[in-house]
Amino acid sequence: MKSIESGQRDALSSNRYNSHIIGHVAGDDSPLARTGSGKLLAMADAAQADLKLLTFEFLFRAGPPPSSEAADAFQKSHQNAWLRQFRIDFANGFDPGRLDDAIAGTDEGFRCLDRLLSDGRACLEGPEFTLSDIAWMPNVHRFGLMDWPFERTPHLQAWFRRISERPSYRLALLDWQPAPVAETFKQYTRLRQAERTDVRSFPHFGSHAD
Repeated sequence: MKSIESGQRDALSSNRYNSHIIGHVAGDDSPLARTGSGKLLAMADAAQADLKLLTFEFLFRAGPPPSSEAADAFQKSHQNAWLRQFRIDFANGFDPGRLDDAIAGTDEGFRCLDRLLSDGRACLEGPEFTLSDIAWMPNVHRFGLMDWPFERTPHLQAWFRRISERPSYRLALLDWQPAPVAETFKQYTRLRQAERTDVRSFPHFGSHAD
């Protein structure tokens, strides 16, 4: 299970700057680099903290906890105080209010994208595929693994169906996600649903039912 957490965590930590890296590598003359807006890229970056929290709670908790030796070693060797505290919070169990706030923030971001897409545009910025689509694609993919209620945002849901048909989606995401990892996440999500502790069970969705 360590391979599940470490591989998925590495991909998650890199998402924050993926859009900027892509733009840098593509160069200023690239049509792709020119078409992503700062607003949607900034939104994708800002969403990473909530994505990390909810990923650890609703996906990575499927694996066994680290040994006490490994946990102690992480606390002693890691220089980032925020990450050290995050690991402590994860081990102790995240505060439900903190999780619900992250769910609310994520829902707000997805609803914003849904409103943009409601005018019939094919991609987030308009008719063309841009850096904004690349930046948001892994976020939506990740939340799909925990059975996020995307039926609440039908335009975003339709956008993701279109995007996931692109060869780049498979190359960038699915080919890096071993089948056993996806199956483990699916089984854990079903367990949380049976226990009524899954992402859909939190108060935000009960108080914002459509």
